[in-house]
Amino acid sequence: MRNAVALVCIFLLAVAGMLWLDQTPKQLGMSELKSLGLFTLPEPREITDSLLLDEAGNPFDVKRFDGRWSFIFFGYTRCPDICPVTMSILGQAERLMEAEQGTEQANASFQGMFVSVDPERDDQDTMKAYVEAFSPTFIGLIGTGASVRSFGLQLGAGFRRGEKVDTELGYLVEHSPYIFVVDPTARYYGYIKPPFDANSLALIYSSLRQQGGS
Repeated sequence: MRNAVALVCIFLLAVAGMLWLDQTPKQLGMSELKSLGLFTLPEPREITDSLLLDEAGNPFDVKRFDGRWSFIFFGYTRCPDICPVTMSILGQAERLMEAEQGTEQANASFQGMFVSVDPERDDQDTMKAYVEAFSPTFIGLIGTGASVRSFGLQLGAGFRRGEKVDTELGYLVEHSPYIFVVDPTARYYGYIKPPFDANSLALIYSSLRQQGGS
């Protein structure tokens, strides 16, 4: 049974990849991008440093946005559903980008990022294992509650700790459901509304890349 399910998943991914490759030559206009869930700011806003650390323990400098379109999701590693599903879709989208551009070029012009909104439980080792489960190139960011909130405010991302639950999760954290987009010059460009799918995310990235930047 498991083998049959695995074969079905492989087939569906292959079909998705072929559909994606068929669509890549076309650059989408802003109205078409909006239909895929992308909402842009009238004027992009510059991002400033917020004292965050990456999954390797290095200070995160906004210069790491330079040259890449960054798709950023705020969540936490103990999130039971939305976070792993979203990050899995983002990982699939990255693989579609690599299939279209080539791995090296795609990695040079795109980066997926996950920002923890649970500073009490998400430490460096936990974050590293979490993001690497979705892509070896994804960046995981951690920090104090104040530093994460400071960074989130620049993108309009909010979060708050919920009540305790009678499960091993301990407590849940409510957070923004959007994927936030930062352009290759470290400016907040817009956000993508759910529901997400890998093809749409890859098409949004491809069109943004063709419009300008990396």
